[in-house]
Amino acid sequence: MLNPATPLKEAAQFLGEIDLLLLMTVHPGFAGQPFRRDVVPKIREARAQIDKEGLACELQVDGGIKVDTAPIVAEAGADILVSGSGIFPDRVAENLRAIRVAAEAGAKGRR
Repeated sequence: MLNPATPLKEAAQFLGEIDLLLLMTVHPGFAGQPFRRDVVPKIREARAQIDKEGLACELQVDGGIKVDTAPIVAEAGADILVSGSGIFPDRVAENLRAIRVAAEAGAKGRR
């Protein structure tokens, strides 16, 4: 797991040995924090390195994932999106579907 301020180079040497890299777009511990757009370049950089080296490592992004941010991180290269406050507490199924549709649309932009 890399916090927002931790550079990708801290984990880059391990990408061939891990199954999943978690990039945080917020500081862990407090639900409902706003999405930090300054992490998007790190997501793109991680995706590029994983793809360039043909690694099996999946890229997970957590923090501030909602309908409006899901397509951004999916387009940047995230395989797995983690959302808490974007889904809960009300209309869980509806919120989950909306985030999934938004993420799929964003992922189409990177292909």
